[in-house]
Amino acid sequence: MKKHKEMEGFSFVMGLIDTVSPFGTQKKRNLKVYSTQEELSKELQKTKEFSVKVVELEETCEKLLSYLRELKDIRALVDAASKNQVLTVVDLFELKYFLHRMHKVEALWKKFEEEDLLPERLPHLTKLLDPKGENLSTFYIYEEYDERLRFVRE
Repeated sequence: MKKHKEMEGFSFVMGLIDTVSPFGTQKKRNLKVYSTQEELSKELQKTKEFSVKVVELEETCEKLLSYLRELKDIRALVDAASKNQVLTVVDLFELKYFLHRMHKVEALWKKFEEEDLLPERLPHLTKLLDPKGENLSTFYIYEEYDERLRFVRE
């Protein structure tokens, strides 16, 4: 009976947590009950410290939430690319747009000093999709991708 009540409480608390991105949803899904009082106390302290930062950095927090809301789950695209499947121009745009937004998220997130919550960085992919380093959130098939493109376009 005690275990059932504990799980009810956990479910209630989990229901109070709103996520704004697919990555937050995955993190929430993977959350576990703390096994020791020490782990729980440590996490509670981190949460208190973070909540102070959220209040101090309210404007930054709003911008960050705005960028996170725009993110789509691109794991299937990354998986397809890693299996050498051909991606469409729309897929490539989605990847580049995601990376562009993630750079903005990272810049804002650094103010919170919580590096462990950021998704894995993909700088090699950014360089591939933006060979000129223009940092635009549009997609264009650059001649730098393949020398033959220049001759086709001339």
